[in-house]
Amino acid sequence: MSELRSTDPADVLNRPEFWEGNRQDQVFRKMRQSSPVSWQSEPATEWEPKGGPGFWSVVTHELVTEVSRNPEIFGSRYGTEIIDQAPEVFQLAGMLNMDAPEHTRLRAIVSRVFTPRRINAMMHDIQQRAQKIIDKMTAMGEFDFVTEVADTFPAGIVAEVMGVAPSDVPALVELTKQILSPPPELAHRANLEMIEYGTDLALKRAAQPTDDLLSLLVKAEVEGQKLSPREIGVFFALLLTAGIETTGTALNHGVVALHQFPDQRAKWLSDYDKLAPAAIEEMFRWASPVRRFRRTALVDTELAGTPITAGDKVVMWYMSANRDETVFDNPHVLDVTRSPNPHLAFGGGGHHFCLGANLARAEATVFLRTFLHAFPHYELTADVDYATNDAFNVVASVPCSTGRTR
Repeated sequence: MSELRSTDPADVLNRPEFWEGNRQDQVFRKMRQSSPVSWQSEPATEWEPKGGPGFWSVVTHELVTEVSRNPEIFGSRYGTEIIDQAPEVFQLAGMLNMDAPEHTRLRAIVSRVFTPRRINAMMHDIQQRAQKIIDKMTAMGEFDFVTEVADTFPAGIVAEVMGVAPSDVPALVELTKQILSPPPELAHRANLEMIEYGTDLALKRAAQPTDDLLSLLVKAEVEGQKLSPREIGVFFALLLTAGIETTGTALNHGVVALHQFPDQRAKWLSDYDKLAPAAIEEMFRWASPVRRFRRTALVDTELAGTPITAGDKVVMWYMSANRDETVFDNPHVLDVTRSPNPHLAFGGGGHHFCLGANLARAEATVFLRTFLHAFPHYELTADVDYATNDAFNVVASVPCSTGRTR
């Protein structure tokens, strides 16, 4: 029945040109006020030559949270991308595209090894990696923050956690970029390659375990159940992709925002450690690294009085929810002391809340402390280059200087 519905006047969210640059906030503001639930058409794509059936967009904090926390009504089992992919494709995202009980089993096993204690044990290494990058930046004077930080810092940490050889990291970072970018066929091939790498590594760790996370995953079990090497390979691809992109994007947007709001930079520097917990949450709210995820209505229901039919696609726009004026005072202003800050950068709660959230927070806290103390007067030397991507808030280039000539 979805194809019979008329589209909303603001039927722009699935048009590539809408995502050029960084200027979507005005449209989302109007939608939050007048069309919190709107029907959007799906234009033709390489995978859907005739166009898809369309989807519901939810753009307010309240509705995104409602969809997130009711998996028995809005499921993930049919995929989290807007386009309808074949099961053999969307199942490659592992527990990201699962509901209970499969999701519950996998998450229970992974959670056993992804603990705060293990993250705390990594802090020294995270600091050393940050300082090494700062030393390189100091020598360079001018640099692209994306190239020197976002593409290397999170990747090195996540790769070490997973037991990846340092020599393999650049190739895996390149695969990550392909997974997160169009066209979907290239993204699919890159994801398969990443999964195969992770599966092979899991088999090696089963035969010869070490102290890395992959070895722990091979051994971990809940109620007698273990992950298969293939399941570990799928989780490996998911963690590496999400771990690199989420933290890197938050850091990219964070340094741009602190340049745009110099009063907030100065305030944070006046007492970094005291303000860091609130400021880091604000970095993730501001960046909204993952712009949206899809769910599928499993039963007939409604959202904000709008009837939703079983089988309809429902897309949650985190980037809009994180600018919701009814939840955040002055949401378009960076505020490093913002509290409370119930942002949805790691998801809207529920059983799909990001497993790597605490690692991402730790990485961002350590790196920005090191960066801001080394370069308190850093500057942007040219326009920021924003990628065209409706799923991830990707930044292609952030030209910077250390500002040390002051």
